[in-house]
Amino acid sequence: MLLGEFGVDAFHATALANPAPGTINEAEQAAWDLALWRDLRRNLSAVGSSGTAAGGAVFEWNDEWWKVQPHGSQETNGWFSGGFPDGMGNEEYFGITDVDRVPREVYGVLTEAFDPAYAPPPEPVAFSAISKGSCGHAEFRKGNTRLHRDVGCKLNGARGFNVAVVDATTGDPLEPVVSFDTWLTRTSGEDMREVIDYLNGLPDGVLVMIAVGDEAGLTNFDSCTRLNYAWVDEGYLALEALGSTQIRGYCYRNSWAMIAIKGQGVALAEQLGGTGVEVTAQTISNLP
Repeated sequence: MLLGEFGVDAFHATALANPAPGTINEAEQAAWDLALWRDLRRNLSAVGSSGTAAGGAVFEWNDEWWKVQPHGSQETNGWFSGGFPDGMGNEEYFGITDVDRVPREVYGVLTEAFDPAYAPPPEPVAFSAISKGSCGHAEFRKGNTRLHRDVGCKLNGARGFNVAVVDATTGDPLEPVVSFDTWLTRTSGEDMREVIDYLNGLPDGVLVMIAVGDEAGLTNFDSCTRLNYAWVDEGYLALEALGSTQIRGYCYRNSWAMIAIKGQGVALAEQLGGTGVEVTAQTISNLP
């Protein structure tokens, strides 16, 4: 994928109007264009094998004084959008230089950032595991990006334990999300043993996100009394080895989510909620 245009304008509107009042804010333009470039750079195929971006072009080289009449003069008109820091894209102020080719602050910032040797600082990214019991759902997110979401109360859905495995260094999913319907096999324990084997088979150091959708199949109906099967305790122990301190408090159709690094034995985040109450386990990681 090639992004044909990215960037924001240098004019900061103080009111959403045409023409708009305000002033030129070169520092704001530079900060936003740099942030957009860093986001694009993290997804370059030339930087990482999982990248899907071939590159991008800044919009744009110099201001365009022909977009708003009268032509040949610089006007503050534009369009309203929440994608801009001031809520407005001002048509004739997008240049990294002005109309006379005088560089703006963003010119120097991008000159440095476009250097092949440029190493962007780590950026904090939130990872979220979201659970909702009682015909609810399981969801995993990386920042504002939804990695996975499915609902329970159906075969081949999110009922039971759902597991997402992420590279803790890059933040990229290592494999598709796996769902184990531990409610459907609550008397045989087949799916819980698959959960245990799956978790035990993961390499140390990966980020593991787990969320229950609908019902986990650990207790009797409408109660907190655990099922009297050996595999229930085995499941508790496997999740506690990963870092859980709350899973034994799970009751019928509760919500439960956890995030942990395999091998550390301590959960980065864990949330337990009542029937049908959505809970979110969230942790912040610094990614390159």
